[in-house]
Amino acid sequence: MVQSGSDSIAKTPLGIATGLPPFAWGILALIALRPSLDVIFASVTMQVGALNLSAGFLFNLLLVGLAAAIAVNAALVHRTPDRAVVTTLIIWAPMLVAAGIAAARSPVPAQALQVLFNYLSYAAVSLLALTWAPHIGRERLTMLIAASGVIPILTALFQAATGGAGTRVMGTFPHPNILAFFLLIYVAFLFHAQVSAYLQSAGARLVLWLSIALGLLALLLTGTRAGYAGMFVFLFLYAALRRPIYLIPLIILPPLALLVPGVLDRISDATSGPPVFTYDYLVSVARGDIADSGYVAVDSGTWRRYLWESAWPWVTSHPCSAAGSRRSRIIRASSSRCCRTARARSSRTTPICSSCSRAAASCCSASCGRISRLPCRTRPISRSDAAS
Repeated sequence: MVQSGSDSIAKTPLGIATGLPPFAWGILALIALRPSLDVIFASVTMQVGALNLSAGFLFNLLLVGLAAAIAVNAALVHRTPDRAVVTTLIIWAPMLVAAGIAAARSPVPAQALQVLFNYLSYAAVSLLALTWAPHIGRERLTMLIAASGVIPILTALFQAATGGAGTRVMGTFPHPNILAFFLLIYVAFLFHAQVSAYLQSAGARLVLWLSIALGLLALLLTGTRAGYAGMFVFLFLYAALRRPIYLIPLIILPPLALLVPGVLDRISDATSGPPVFTYDYLVSVARGDIADSGYVAVDSGTWRRYLWESAWPWVTSHPCSAAGSRRSRIIRASSSRCCRTARARSSRTTPICSSCSRAAASCCSASCGRISRLPCRTRPISRSDAAS
């Protein structure tokens, strides 16, 4: 029989915390403050061999140590499977095994181990949540999570009002995308808590709706299109399954979102169609093989497509064993040197296939896996050739 360290959930009133060790509240407070301290944790670093460790690493190390202690206690002391441990293993073991194999095959093992440890810290937080959350009570848990987003959201709104972060806000995180996916999880949980009536007080529920609204506004200001899509799909499907009446305001949500500055521009970038030049053209710009000079700049969606194109040979050549963790960093670094707004130099003769008019040259074939084939003939390449 699987034993749970939180079997008292049915007997524990909402909002009453029992059965928690005294230090657990300190850990929970740090977890709640972690989103607000992300920039500070990342700025305090120390070099240990080939690793560049931050203060956040020490915090994650603490979480992993606590989770390991819980798992060892369940296995060696109680000698019965703990429900939280078993659930965490079912969810995270495949991911951790795959990450371990990728780290073993990585060309940069030190960085790969750092990524593996990050995944391990995510699993540790999952185990701590499954072990402690029932003892905290739904009401306290909801308020704790709601409080964790206050500083990041207010910082993002302040950045939008003052223009301090440019066209895309990032709050207390180092990149807008990170803030967006934090808000995706944040709003999703609060919406679930609201629909499930975790909070009974009318005032508390009003505060929760305000947190959801401000979280959605901050998400729109990040300019993260994947965040837009993920948030709308979650809200639509969850409301359809749990509370169909909420579908009515969700229908008018997309038109209202377009009124937020920058949202329409970001969506237009993604729907404007493919660029007028090819990946090979960007490579040729960096090499100086273009007949006319100038700068080239692409939006992030186009850039990702070019990055995936350069990485695809690695995927097809290692379909089962993969190519190793962090190899994408090598691809990205090489491709960035190729494609980052480089100034074209004088015209040169570049190998180009006369039948398809695509340049066969690649400035980073060894690193990113692009295989250059000899062309049928050679002739000077121009902007019109590369765009074809």
